[in-house]
Amino acid sequence: MRTSICAAFRFRALAAPVSAQVGPNIDDLAKELSNPGAANAALNVKLEYRTYDGDLNGANDAVATTLTFQPVLPFKLNNENNLIFRPSFSYIWDQPLPNAATNSVYQTNSWGDIPYDLLYSWSTDGWTFGAGVVGSIPTGSNISSDTWLLGPSVLMVRPTNWGIWGFFPFHNEKSGG
Repeated sequence: MRTSICAAFRFRALAAPVSAQVGPNIDDLAKELSNPGAANAALNVKLEYRTYDGDLNGANDAVATTLTFQPVLPFKLNNENNLIFRPSFSYIWDQPLPNAATNSVYQTNSWGDIPYDLLYSWSTDGWTFGAGVVGSIPTGSNISSDTWLLGPSVLMVRPTNWGIWGFFPFHNEKSGG
């Protein structure tokens, strides 16, 4: 069993120029920032703390902390559509791993694999659509999956007065490793 506590800090800026005004329209800004297909630059930082339990010696005392940095790099294209690249970099402290020889766990510090998505998106009639690829690059660390992943993704979302709703399904397929 695993318990997870997550704190996320987001720093975002609109990629398009903003005209001077007395104050921002907070509702419009919130909708724009929550749209995964919009051209918004962001520097996301997430800190997770996990506790573990299990049958191996030391498993009940195991904890891990993960710090993840995910820049969102949007590119506004000449046709007014967007190309958005989102890599994610994680460092894990005290990740428990099983040791079959001693029937126990040991903890290690290491970089995690690098998942990413590359999305081409466009908007029409209040909807944002997109198509792209997702994948993961192995880091070769002792907690790496040592597997390259690649697959398709699609996006269909619509902002409303109360938030944003839609679909952003994707599929990863082993492509090496």
